[in-house]
Amino acid sequence: MLGSLLGLVAAGGLALSGCKQGGEAVPRAGDSFPDFLLPDLQGRPHDSRSYAGRPLLLNFWATWCPPCRNEMADLERLHQALAPKGLILLAVSLDQDLNLVREFVRHERLTMPVLVDANQRWSRIALKMQELPSSFLVDTDFKIREVVAGARLWADASVQQALAGRLKLKI
Repeated sequence: MLGSLLGLVAAGGLALSGCKQGGEAVPRAGDSFPDFLLPDLQGRPHDSRSYAGRPLLLNFWATWCPPCRNEMADLERLHQALAPKGLILLAVSLDQDLNLVREFVRHERLTMPVLVDANQRWSRIALKMQELPSSFLVDTDFKIREVVAGARLWADASVQQALAGRLKLKI
């Protein structure tokens, strides 16, 4: 189980602390993931319905959050490893200054899709975001399989295998 594996990683001191936001309880495993309509960095809208039937990992981050910035290289490696097997990884920036986000994406050579919730309306209302980074593992039926608060070592092979198994990706 991914949660158990990630718990072991965290217990071993490998997880990074996150940037606290405050708020109510976030949706939990088994809940339906809320619909979204968010633009990417080019202003093109991304609708949750266009991802129906596909496994998702949505990572919420910001350039002003050090653990978020540190986690991006691992997320990019995860994207490179599991996108060919069917995983859609969406990095959702909560930054208001899109130029900072664009510069960060260019500097880090990120190829994963980056969406923007600049006013944080969706993340605060629908997800009750409490900590950055936070990630939601969403199954093909749009049910939340796992909620990961804080940064993780997504590039670790055992974490990737557990994630692929949890989402039934073709390995």
